[in-house]
Amino acid sequence: MTAQDEARAEFPGVFDTAGMSWVILGEAVEAMPSLFASGIIVNVLVNLVASRLLGSIAAATTLGTSSVLGRLVYDVCNVPVEFCSFAVLAAMAIPIHRLVLRDEKSDDGVSLFSRRTLHFALWLMFFHVCSLAVSIVGLAVESFALLLGVTTVFMLAGSMFVAATRCSLLFPAVALDLPSASMRDQLMQAWSQSRGWFWRLFGSSLLAFLPLVIGTGVLVLVLNLMFGAAFALSKHNVHWQMDVVSGLLQPIGAALGAAVLSWNYRFATTRQARAAS
Repeated sequence: MTAQDEARAEFPGVFDTAGMSWVILGEAVEAMPSLFASGIIVNVLVNLVASRLLGSIAAATTLGTSSVLGRLVYDVCNVPVEFCSFAVLAAMAIPIHRLVLRDEKSDDGVSLFSRRTLHFALWLMFFHVCSLAVSIVGLAVESFALLLGVTTVFMLAGSMFVAATRCSLLFPAVALDLPSASMRDQLMQAWSQSRGWFWRLFGSSLLAFLPLVIGTGVLVLVLNLMFGAAFALSKHNVHWQMDVVSGLLQPIGAALGAAVLSWNYRFATTRQARAAS
């Protein structure tokens, strides 16, 4: 084996990382069928209930309010609903992180109310709220000047995307219960670990999710042809077919995303440890 081959085996590129993530996803489905079955069932039920609640919230918050105020009230009312969804995805992602990083296999079904799951879900909610804040600021500015609003959203969204990508390595650390002094400490540690790896994180995630996105598009197209107009989507009303489709695919996406982050976390921390020694 050449030095280049040894380096590639120790520190795979983005294509290798994406491929390894799909391999670990297959191994996880085979080793933890109860986790995936229970996660999909619970997520479908949560999606069905959430879509009805969100439709009612949207109808109530858009009456007699400005667009900015209505969006703000809607987003605030939506927080508990979103947190339930994040808890399911967190319960799916954590076992994958621990499988990649600790070779730990647990097939006990989704654990929605454990401290670890709630901690993970709170971080998902944190990034979600940050993205909502960006959109609300842009909407408020846009009400005064359209071009300024679009520019503001573009700049804020771009900055937040880079920051969120850099800080995403905190999720494997949370899944492993690694100690930290505070939320700020977790963010700073993830930021330090991802230094120089932004394009790797972005590229490997993009390549890993591309087949899933294409497959989802094909599935939606087929269902649209089967159900016709009944499958059409409106702004705040998603029909039950789409609830079921997203309920099936979201746990798979959470597991795949966890695999990508875990491999990148493993590579980044290994390189950081070697640089420090």
